[in-house]
Amino acid sequence: LEVTPRTLRRDLEKLRSLGYVVTSTTGPGGGYRLEGGARMAPLTLDDAEAVAVTLALKSAVDTFTGHEQVLLRALMKVHQLLPYRLRVPLGGLDQATLALPGAASPVDVDVLMALAGACRDHEQARFGYRDHSGRVTARATEPLQLVRSGHRRWYLVAWDLEREAWRTFRVDRIAAPVETGPRVPAREFAGDLTTYVTDAISRAPFLVQAEFVLTGTLAELQPRVEGWMGVLRPMRGRRCLFSTGADSVEGVLCHLLLIGAPFELRKPRALQPE
Repeated sequence: LEVTPRTLRRDLEKLRSLGYVVTSTTGPGGGYRLEGGARMAPLTLDDAEAVAVTLALKSAVDTFTGHEQVLLRALMKVHQLLPYRLRVPLGGLDQATLALPGAASPVDVDVLMALAGACRDHEQARFGYRDHSGRVTARATEPLQLVRSGHRRWYLVAWDLEREAWRTFRVDRIAAPVETGPRVPAREFAGDLTTYVTDAISRAPFLVQAEFVLTGTLAELQPRVEGWMGVLRPMRGRRCLFSTGADSVEGVLCHLLLIGAPFELRKPRALQPE
């Protein structure tokens, strides 16, 4: 290190005063070790990291419920520590940004963390769930994976123990508290998880379900189709099959307008103009 032992010891004591846990052992194999602490130590962030943390906290305030005050306190602490050269552009970003109402479905942080722990530890989870029609039922599950659809919604993929089938649950419709139970062997999911979730959230709950043949390759069209809009599958030639759903015909047509590609109705024929 090209420093004296005295300098090294002084630097280690400085780390300890900042909250870092540094242990030491003596003897031929001895030395210093930086351990995980019991409390958060100060973080050193470069400009890009500080901006990223600030933007993430701003987004989290609108996305999560149950810990709004904690998120706001964290945001204030980070903002107060930002140098002037970063405060000015971030302030300009706030003034120039408009959030559309209803773009996201806030989720409870405690619910999200409980489900994440159940997925990680292969634990059963029991919770109340409000379905698309507003009916509340008690569900016993084996959580597999949490899925986020852009900035709109969080979903849980889990094995429903009563129905003996895979199900997709919107996390904002899961009631707290979530009771986690015993650990179970990890259940294998057959198929592509991304396709399953996309198909479930874009079609199953809706009154109007339709399929269209779009003109364009999968590479050309996929960037225009977000997960909540529908499922896109390649076909022969420069064509793709687009499966979608909404609560009204107008909602289905809005999906097509957002994609902006030539289309041909495949089903249902009831939507075909006379």
